[in-house]
Amino acid sequence: MNEKGVNKREWVKTAAIIFLSVMLVLTFFSNTIMNYSLPEVSTKYVESGTITAKIRGTGIVESGDPYEVVAQESRKVLSVAVKEGDLVQKGDVLFYLEDTDSEELKAAKDKLEIAKEELETAQKAYEDSILDELITSSDINQANSNVSAEAYRNQITRIQNEIVSLENELAPLKEKEDQLNQTIKDFTKQIEYEQTKISGADSAYGAAKDKLDNAQEKLDFAITALANANEAVRSAQEVLNDSTQTPTESQIDILKTTYESKEAEAEAAEAASDPDATDKRAAADTAKAEYEAKKATRDAAVLAVTNAQTAKIKAEQELSSAQATKTNAESEFANAQKVYGDQNAIIENLSKARTEYDYELYGVSKKCEEVDKVIKAKREELQELLAVIRNVTNLEEKLEAIEEAEKKVAECTAEVEKELAKVKGATITADISGIVNSINVVAGKTFQYQETLAVLQPEGQGCTMSFSVTNEQAKRLSVGDRAELVNSWRYDDLNVVLTSIKPDKSNPSQNKLLTFSITGEIVAGQSLSVSVGQKSATYDFIVPNSALKEDSNGKFILIVESKSSPLGNRYIATRVDVEVIASDDTQSAIRGGLMGYEYVITTATKPVEAGKQVRLSDN
Repeated sequence: MNEKGVNKREWVKTAAIIFLSVMLVLTFFSNTIMNYSLPEVSTKYVESGTITAKIRGTGIVESGDPYEVVAQESRKVLSVAVKEGDLVQKGDVLFYLEDTDSEELKAAKDKLEIAKEELETAQKAYEDSILDELITSSDINQANSNVSAEAYRNQITRIQNEIVSLENELAPLKEKEDQLNQTIKDFTKQIEYEQTKISGADSAYGAAKDKLDNAQEKLDFAITALANANEAVRSAQEVLNDSTQTPTESQIDILKTTYESKEAEAEAAEAASDPDATDKRAAADTAKAEYEAKKATRDAAVLAVTNAQTAKIKAEQELSSAQATKTNAESEFANAQKVYGDQNAIIENLSKARTEYDYELYGVSKKCEEVDKVIKAKREELQELLAVIRNVTNLEEKLEAIEEAEKKVAECTAEVEKELAKVKGATITADISGIVNSINVVAGKTFQYQETLAVLQPEGQGCTMSFSVTNEQAKRLSVGDRAELVNSWRYDDLNVVLTSIKPDKSNPSQNKLLTFSITGEIVAGQSLSVSVGQKSATYDFIVPNSALKEDSNGKFILIVESKSSPLGNRYIATRVDVEVIASDDTQSAIRGGLMGYEYVITTATKPVEAGKQVRLSDN
């Protein structure tokens, strides 16, 4: 029984010890266990410093002074020679056009043909009236009593017939003149085309000529080098073969035998302690030195011959290579010369043919002028005949119709000339140097008169860009502030300056529209992001942007406050309401209930609430 009581007391004591040990461990390690369950936070001192407040925005780049390429006629586009973003110089081709008359020119020519037909009708009516029975003998007699009516009519008819004959003669001449003009125009265009090709042929000819000259220079150098190598071989061989300068092999062998013999005698004397051993050693050394000197002389001569022969082989190889290079250069030069010559011959033949047509045109035009002059004289003669009876007939009305028709022909002719003056040929070129902002036509499309074909941004003139900001943001900015590119790596040397701050028409009470001038290599239509801000200012309280938080009550930060406990310090997150007065990309200046030495929480492993305990990061 006593034994059982003792065992029971031992068990109770052991349990008590275990319980107290566990409690002790939990007490001492409770802080560590609790810390593992708390959010771990990183902190930073609230500090003073400088901030440059920045405002970011994105806008579409627009040309500051766009130049519109406007069609002066209606034509069909064959191909577009540029693309948006290209830098073009004044005179560069923008569009290739179908080589036909514009729609306006065709219409003007059609109107002219109709006017000419109306003039011919009026003239025929007038001429028919001249011989009409209404013109009686008494009319003629009344106008001119010295000429019979029949004779008067015969004079008029004769002149009319002469005019018709002259006009029939003039018509094919005029047709021939038009054909010659068109032929000369075609030859001129062909010559211009061939002259564009001659430039490339000329460059190729010049390059081939330079290559041939270089090949000849290398060949001459190789020939000289080979001659020098041959001379070096001859000279080295001569030295080797001259026994007065270079010992022969047999002489070297004799010297070697003598040296070896004396060396053996000296060694034997030294072994026998011969009193003459020293003299024999000196004689052996002298023989050895003579042998080595003579051998070195011959070895040098042999090496000189070998080197000279090697140099000769190399020179021969270089000569062969230079000859092959020259042969190729001669072939290339001959081909380039032929192409250049053929191209010149083509241009010469075309020019000669055009000159012949020029002479022929001169003759035909001269003949047209002569016939025109005779027709004019005949018409004046006819008018003089008719003048005497004009007042006694109804011819005045016919003449007025002719005058109206002639006036209309003149107007239509002027319109044709006006349209001809607009003709740009088969291309449209840039009137200014600049960047192609937009192209409004495609190949195959027929554009209309006054249609905008493309828009150029003049070289040296900048672009503009605008975006809207709040009134509060606008207060921080001033005209003249320089903006920085957000994606600066995408652009080179852009200069962006704030030029105006005006109410935004879409929301004038709340927003301002910022307009920037942009100079540098950029094309209108691109999107550009910039940041702009006031000059740097010093503030008492600056925190990282990551420390700022916001809820329905406004912006705030969480600072860490330390509280002592029996088990060590406890760190509590405490809310401080703040006002942000300036910001940049990484930090903000704030105003609030701060002393300037607080730790502000910047990051946390878990959400942190004000009043809750946290643990500090080891970093």
